[in-house]
Parts: sequence; C-alpha cells; structure tokens
Amino acid sequence: MAKRFVFRLEPLSKIRRARQSEQQRVVAERLLVVQRCVEMVAMLEGRLRSAEEDMRSSRAGGVVDAVFQMQGQRFREFMIRRIAGARRSLEQADASLVGARQELGRRSTELKAIENLRRRRLEEYVREQERAEIIELNEVGVQTFLRSRAETHVLMEAGG
Repeated sequence: MAKRFVFRLEPLSKIRRARQSEQQRVVAERLLVVQRCVEMVAMLEGRLRSAEEDMRSSRAGGVVDAVFQMQGQRFREFMIRRIAGARRSLEQADASLVGARQELGRRSTELKAIENLRRRRLEEYVREQERAEIIELNEVGVQTFLRSRAETHVLMEAGG
C-alpha cells in the first residue's frame, strides 16, 4: 500500500491563507472608508452649491439682505473648510487603501509560492509512486516468468 501524500509545509500554508483572508477583510474595510469619504465630499459640495444658489437667488430679487449675505458668506467659508477636511480624509483613506492592497498582493504572492511548492511536491510524489508501481509490476512479471519457466523445466524432466 502506497503511503499517503503529506506536505510538511501545510501548517505554514494555512497560516498564510488566514493572513491573506484577514488582509482581504482589511482591504474591504478601507474601501468602505474611501466610499464613505467620497460620499461625504459629494454631500458637502452639494450643500455648498445649494447655499450659493440661495445667496444668488436672494440677490436676484432686487433687495439685498446684508445679514443673510453675511451669514451665507460665513456658511460658505465653513463649508469650504469642511470640504477641504473631507478631501484630506479621502486622501488619507486612499493612501491607506493603496497600502492595504499592496500588503494583500504581497501576502497573495507568499501564499502562491507555498501553493506552487505544494503542487510540485505532489507531482513529484505522484511520479515516485508511479515509478514504484512500475518497479513492483516488473518484479511480479519477472517472478511469474521465472516460476513458469521453472515449472516448464520440471515438467520437461518428468516427461523426458
């Protein structure tokens, strides 16, 4: 009976597979953060555009409300600062995502190296098992041939 294939680095393979899965979760989380930042920037820019349209429409009526215009200007400046902060957060989230993706690529490469080694070892094992089977079959064939030859020789001496 042939012995079972055992890959000695299987524990390392499991560890690397787990690390890759964990890194995939990290990438997904960081991608979610980036998406939230993009949504935040879009929402803030929309509020800014809306406030600017309100200011324009109030001036179009002919009578200018100075207090409303000053409040609108302050709100506009506040929104511009918030948008700038949200964009900085987006840039940081993007940078973090890029780093996480690079780490995922590195971990995937490490896992692939172990999997390629396992595949080569398995192919080697299969070839070795096939060679051993051929040798065993040849031995059985030789033994059968020698036994039949000996029996034929014995029969010839008995008959002759």
